[in-house]
Formats: sequence, C-alpha cells, structure tokens
Amino acid sequence: MPNVSVHDYENALAATYGRSAEDIRRDSIEFEKRFSGSEDDELRQMLRKKSAEDEANALLAELLETIHEPIRRFEDLARAKLFIELSNGALPAKAFEPLLDEEQEVQFVRLVDVPASAWRLAKIDWDRSGLDFQGKEFFGAQISTAMLLEIFPEPMFQGLPVTGTRFGDTLLPAEKIPSEGVVSTRRKSRGRPKAGDGLLHVAVRNEYKRREAAGLLSDKKEANLQSTIDWVAETFEEKVSRSSVQRWTVGSTSAQNSAQKNGP
Repeated sequence: MPNVSVHDYENALAATYGRSAEDIRRDSIEFEKRFSGSEDDELRQMLRKKSAEDEANALLAELLETIHEPIRRFEDLARAKLFIELSNGALPAKAFEPLLDEEQEVQFVRLVDVPASAWRLAKIDWDRSGLDFQGKEFFGAQISTAMLLEIFPEPMFQGLPVTGTRFGDTLLPAEKIPSEGVVSTRRKSRGRPKAGDGLLHVAVRNEYKRREAAGLLSDKKEANLQSTIDWVAETFEEKVSRSSVQRWTVGSTSAQNSAQKNGP
C-alpha cells in the first residue's frame, strides 16, 4: 500500500468523485470528440487543458485503487450488513428523487423517504450513494449517523487495548502503540505526580501552537497565560499554575516575543 497523507487522499477522492480511471478516460474521450472539430483556438486550448487534467485524475484513480484493494473484503462485508438493515427497515434512509418532464428531462429534485422495499443489492450504486427504483435513478442517499452508530456501535476491526489518560472526550495514549501486542501499564514514577499524568502539557502546547498559527494570541504574556489556564480548566477540568503553563509554552514564538516585550 502506498504511503499517502490523509490530506492527499482526501484531495484524490474529491478529484475523482468515485470514478474509476477507465470511466474518467472514457468520459474525457467522449467530451473531446464533441468539440474536436472546432477551429476556435481558445476552445482547443481549453480542451488540451481539460484532457491533461482528466489524465491526472485518472492516475489519481489508479492510485486510490491500490489503496482500496487491500480493504475490499471489509468494504463488502460492511455493505452487506448495511444492506440488511436498509432492506428490513431498521435503518431509514432518504434520497433525492428526480422529477422529469414530458421529454424525460430532469426539471427538479426533491428529498424523499426511501421505502425498505426499494433496496435491491444489484440496484445500489455505492460509490455515488444512488439506487434504481421504479424506473428512476435516485441519488444522494442519506442515513442518520446517530441511528447508524446505534445499530453498529463498534468497527468490524479487532480493537487494541491501550493505556492512557482521558481529558474530557480526548484519550491520550500513555506511550506509543506498538505494531503488535498490547501496551503495558506504565509504572508510577516517584515523587509528586504531574498534572494530567504528565500528558496535559502536550495538549496545552498543541493548543498554544494552534492559537499562534491562527493569530489568536495577544501581545501580552499574562493575558495569554491566563487564557490558557482558563482553557485547561474548562476543557479538562484541571487546575494548572501560571508557572506550569509558562514552562509548557516556552518554546513557542509568541511566548518568546511576549517575554521580550513584557519582561519576566
């Protein structure tokens, strides 16, 4: 499986829109045929640009296929389980219904409830969230995430128990998760326990860097320290001292600039 960042993966999905490389190249050829006879230089330049973009998207689709292939089995299992719940009415769904005119051209669309009887495994277009029913191609099918998680509360994959510390709704692992096996429980260190079991400083430092990157920090050191203390109290229900926050954020550019302007 290729090493692709989440950002690049999401961009590839958006560019290909669920189409295969074969579909993209076929559509590109058909589009080019429609305008290939034009002598308009601007149009011909536009066609060359679109052809290059289509080929780039086709290569992205081929890359996505190498990523998806190892998980096809799990995808099929998930679709089978989802189909059962949709077809027996346990999981309601909505979809957009096209409204056609006398010439069978789409004029409007409306969001309607999909009856359980409409679901046929062979009639579902999973990539485009569509289905064929009563001679119409419904699209953009939607289900309630809350109901989905109620029916399927856990992933199909085997979980890995870890040791960590909970801060509100966030769980920070006590140490790096190994490639196999279970994380062992850490032994307690001697001396006074650190705030948040020694992990709270990671959250504070990351939040401070986020504010710094977004331009949300003040030029006043004390104001930044106090707002961070308040954030910790509200988010993690923990009390931290001014000196702790100052120590945890000392590496940031804004903290250094504030220290130079305001003094110790």
